[in-house]
Amino acid sequence: MDIRTFVVLAAGLAGFHTSKRQPLPGTQKLWKGLKILWCSVNAVQAYKIWKRRK
Repeated sequence: MDIRTFVVLAAGLAGFHTSKRQPLPGTQKLWKGLKILWCSVNAVQAYKIWKRRK
């Protein structure tokens, strides 16, 4: 995976839709997507810890 693909996928979490005519997402969409990704990773890690204690 190259950086361009990662940027598009991360921004896609924030609602960015790709098309041939549309340029790469801006910094705001990218940061929103990374924030959602980070929260999701933390939620999965917390769930794994909670499940082990159960």
